[in-house]
Amino acid sequence: MVDEASERACIESFKRNDYMACIGQVLSLLAQTKSSTHTLMQIVLISSQRVGYVAGIEQFGPLALDIASGDAWHRLLLEFSLGIRALPDVLNAADSDRRRCQAHYYSGARFATEGRASYAREQFSLAAALNAPCVEHELAEHELAARGRPKAI
Repeated sequence: MVDEASERACIESFKRNDYMACIGQVLSLLAQTKSSTHTLMQIVLISSQRVGYVAGIEQFGPLALDIASGDAWHRLLLEFSLGIRALPDVLNAADSDRRRCQAHYYSGARFATEGRASYAREQFSLAAALNAPCVEHELAEHELAARGRPKAI
């Protein structure tokens, strides 16, 4: 089982854009505990994408999907992050504010990774507006503080 302090350290590395440290921390935790959390699986995939660590994505993607095999929602989010599923699939399955927040945050993360800043900010704003009790809300707020909120039309 991953302890809260270790998970928080990985999240903080991710928030600082220290993607290599984040990847190393998550992989070390996996080796030590033989377990992970959904958040850690997502941030290691996003970190790997952002640094172009294709081998890491190819190695960790199937492992993350296997770990999430018993949780249809988290597996769907991972499939979205891996480019296997489309955003409409995720949004259609999001049946609570928490899940909608997660869907919008991971969509924003994907747009940010692709260099589509205005779309990323829009998705982060949608996630933050839900004020849901999840790590993704915290991450969306952090992204908006770092990138600036979208301008009203």
